[in-house]
Amino acid sequence: MASWAGMMLVGGQRAIWLLRSARVTYHRPALAGELVNLAARIPKHAEPSEPQLVHNEARNEMGDLLVNGQYKIVPFSSRKFKALLGIDEMPADWAAWLELPETD
Repeated sequence: MASWAGMMLVGGQRAIWLLRSARVTYHRPALAGELVNLAARIPKHAEPSEPQLVHNEARNEMGDLLVNGQYKIVPFSSRKFKALLGIDEMPADWAAWLELPETD
């Protein structure tokens, strides 16, 4: 089942990146007080207008894998994002933060 959440990647073409799908595997919970190291990587950079895969994992200090996942994110221009939400204008605080061009 696809879920949608907003995020932005830095660098290259500015876009609103939406979570298209996610696959997460939980291996074991972290223990109370245990430090957890988080890592994410993009194994192959796609074209700026194409969907992108992101892999992530969480490990404890001993290096034991706690959680890993793969996410597909898709870029939207400001215009396409507003059409998706059915709004005419981005909220002022979003528009200032994102600094997105209106073009597709």
